[in-house]
Amino acid sequence: MIKIVHCVTDEKFAKNIVTTFDFLCDRCQSTYVYIKNGSHKQLTYIADNKSIEHLEIDSLMERLHRGEYDVLFLHNLRSMPLKFISRIPLNVRVVWLAWGFDIYSCVGTKPLVPVANAIHPETQKLLRQTWREKLNHFLKMFYKATQSGHLKAAVTRADYFSGVLSEEYEMMCQVPYFRAQQIDYRYASPLSNITLEMLANVPPVKGNDILVGNSADPTNNHADIFKLLSEVDLKDRKVVVPLSYAGTSKYKARVKALGEQLWGSRFVAIDGFLPYTEYKTLISSCGFRIFGHERQQAMGNVNMAFRDGCKVFLSETSIVYKHQCKLGLRAYSIQHDILNGEILKEPDNDEIYSNRKISIENSLTEKQIGRLYGLVEILNGNGSVLKRT
Repeated sequence: MIKIVHCVTDEKFAKNIVTTFDFLCDRCQSTYVYIKNGSHKQLTYIADNKSIEHLEIDSLMERLHRGEYDVLFLHNLRSMPLKFISRIPLNVRVVWLAWGFDIYSCVGTKPLVPVANAIHPETQKLLRQTWREKLNHFLKMFYKATQSGHLKAAVTRADYFSGVLSEEYEMMCQVPYFRAQQIDYRYASPLSNITLEMLANVPPVKGNDILVGNSADPTNNHADIFKLLSEVDLKDRKVVVPLSYAGTSKYKARVKALGEQLWGSRFVAIDGFLPYTEYKTLISSCGFRIFGHERQQAMGNVNMAFRDGCKVFLSETSIVYKHQCKLGLRAYSIQHDILNGEILKEPDNDEIYSNRKISIENSLTEKQIGRLYGLVEILNGNGSVLKRT
């Protein structure tokens, strides 16, 4: 039986990783590790997870050199210190599952995949920095410059790669030292029970409130979305903004201040992290959902919005908008469809049904299980990877 070690970070996806690969326990043997970096930062998501070992990097490297594992999964490129990735023994296959920030943000001096206009003008104003913050930013960039060589070596070392969207593999193929083969992996639980029966058994969301973004990351472009919405008479509708994830406390405060200035008590900020079911309940009044990202981001939230039958607004210049349109989904343009009145109109029943059906079909649990079985077959040498384009 193939032996896999998963490098995870202190993120909300860690529990899903354990659930997924424990489901495959009859086909592969998985170990889950969190690499301690010497700091005493309080852990949030994995502190009480007994399935995840906390190891020093030297201990993991010793295990790898002893041949305890056949495959190492990097659940984002920062789940293992960069300089050690190229030192992984060559008989251990390396699977890199990119999350987004590890290819779009500056892990080294520049992103592996550059995205133009990732943060729009109004949101840029919220990011104004003091001289001390500018100095800290300079020091961070200086540190990242020292990581560029390690980043190149780490990218070269990856044997298999999966982005959240298939298009991200094509983007990575433009990086000259990228050599990995493409696989198809998605962070969807094999226990989630997504079936076409949901079309009949789970009613679509019908509320008129508006959800903006998925986190406090400035790439949500909150201020630019707020500016557009402020030019529309929303009447008594609420504007709900999740701010519990990512972002700095200063940025969150500025977003909240701007939202309260524009809509007063009708502005609702979600500050604390909520379990998935509670989060879904809280946003169940939001039949209109706006995601202002230019890069791939918030895909779980976007997919959920389509499954819920919501009217989904995306940046028409983003990879997410283009991907969803390619699937046949009806997505609305932030640039044009907010001010032309679409934010005030409910979608018709045919559109709701079509969007829900396409989204559910693309997320079926049986398909996810098939992908997982196919992945194990590839790692066992019995399956075929996707062709490099």
